[in-house]
Amino acid sequence: MRSLIPNLRDLYAPGAVEAESVLNMLHEHETDQLDQQWRAGIFSVLPRRFANKIAREYEEKYHFESRSNANLYLLEQHERSQKRQIPLSSNDYELEQLAKKYSTEMRQIASVIHDDVKAVVRLWRLAGSYGIQPPNIYAPNITPMGILQRLWNDQWWLKQLRKTHAKNLEEEAIRLGFVHSKAGLYISEESFKRHKEQKIRNTRLLSRMMAVNEDNQMFKLEDLIAKGVSNPKNRRNELMCRVFGFETIANDLGHVAEFMTLTCPSRMHARQSKSGKSNPKYDSTTPSQAQKYLTIVWSRIRAKLKREGIEIYGFRVAEPHQDGTPHWHLLVFTDPNNIQAIRNIFSHYALEEDGNEEGALEHRFSYKPIDKSKGSAIGYIAKYISKNIDGYAIDKDEQGFDAKNSAERVTAWASTWSIRQFQQFGGAPVTIWRELRRTTAQIPSGILSDAFEAADTGNWAQFLMTLGGATPKRKDLPIQLAKTESQEIGKYGDPIGKKITGLIADSIALTTRTHQWSITSVKRLTQMLGSVPVFKVLASEQQDGGADARASAQRTDICGEAALEFCQ
Repeated sequence: MRSLIPNLRDLYAPGAVEAESVLNMLHEHETDQLDQQWRAGIFSVLPRRFANKIAREYEEKYHFESRSNANLYLLEQHERSQKRQIPLSSNDYELEQLAKKYSTEMRQIASVIHDDVKAVVRLWRLAGSYGIQPPNIYAPNITPMGILQRLWNDQWWLKQLRKTHAKNLEEEAIRLGFVHSKAGLYISEESFKRHKEQKIRNTRLLSRMMAVNEDNQMFKLEDLIAKGVSNPKNRRNELMCRVFGFETIANDLGHVAEFMTLTCPSRMHARQSKSGKSNPKYDSTTPSQAQKYLTIVWSRIRAKLKREGIEIYGFRVAEPHQDGTPHWHLLVFTDPNNIQAIRNIFSHYALEEDGNEEGALEHRFSYKPIDKSKGSAIGYIAKYISKNIDGYAIDKDEQGFDAKNSAERVTAWASTWSIRQFQQFGGAPVTIWRELRRTTAQIPSGILSDAFEAADTGNWAQFLMTLGGATPKRKDLPIQLAKTESQEIGKYGDPIGKKITGLIADSIALTTRTHQWSITSVKRLTQMLGSVPVFKVLASEQQDGGADARASAQRTDICGEAALEFCQ
């Protein structure tokens, strides 16, 4: 545990300096410097703004209650910090140093334990005590050596430390009142800055990396990212394409659409919605825990619908309230005879927990029938897709803020809390669609050809009808992913397992992934070749018979391949 005895570094840490500047008036009342030195050890591990807020609370208690109560309050803050092994004030350089320290420690311990299984048990427990999520020992194909390779790899540690630190930082920011419409919308300024810095690091890394195949074809990784659904424009367009396809099928079948919303109980909201003031019912639930609650409610709704034989299809969007608590919007298509039963089922499970609290009937579940004479279903959900990706075609969001900036904050929120923003229910897997769109092979006649024609022209409705409609059972799909057992070994020494190689229908296989790709750095390839490599550019790739030679401009706009999936 961190000692409360300060050192010179603590006294001059930004958090300690910030706090003491707030507490400057107290110094004339203090008979010695012991309190100041003691406080420095606590404030030194806090970001400046966090230290400022806690120092002001400390000062108020000192003046209006007592020195003892003020110190007890600060001791509570210290105990909270002690539960987190990663100081909240850590910058990325400090996280890198911590990653190296922990990975070195793991290697040293493993070197004196000669049984791999015993080493895994010891190191796995130790890693968990440092506040990160240890390797998943139940993951497919993971081996004891693979677990050890992760635990003594500094890059693996850095990834885990960044992820844990981001959540810890934001959890404390929510508690201190830095996340709401009058402070930091959806996410704190500290976490938003961290997210933007991470994007800059990612961009720099991608600019130095390339994908190379067995034919020595080379592509810049940043170009591949721009081609795939990691590109916000492509992601938005693919989602809109799929929503439009669902609506087309619904119109053809005479189905109706409803726009439904699910929210969390009051105890999961840190702030009051209108005033932004602290919610006295708040029980410290984090956004990721609130998302888990909504996922459980949704699973119960789906299970009940299945038992009742009611089929639905559509999309759900997870987005944050002003204080970061998630809520869900769902665009639901179904037979009109089912609609009242669906409303009842949604309402029952939405109100199952704390359903009698004030405002629950009004806010926990709501629905809005979509009147085709007033607008289309895609019109209802389009703004939610846009404002949660890039703010395209929206000037102001619902809070009156710039939509593009709000969209950036939403994606930072989703990244910080590992929340999946968009999810399709019903329909066929989008992976089959993407595999068809990537292929350059000769398509055999039959259902593969029909599905390819639909995918190639961006017609999601036709694609779904070819594969069995809006609500087919996955096991009954006429086209399945073709997978083969790979002999490749992964980064940490584990077998890769099964890899997608293409599609199969009626015993006819269509290979969509013909190349073996590796990711390497420009520097390393330059050293191997003795000269700067010449890259292919994606614009000219179509003439070179590359992986997306069939792509038209329309097709690129509607849906791009997943970034790294592109180089398979």
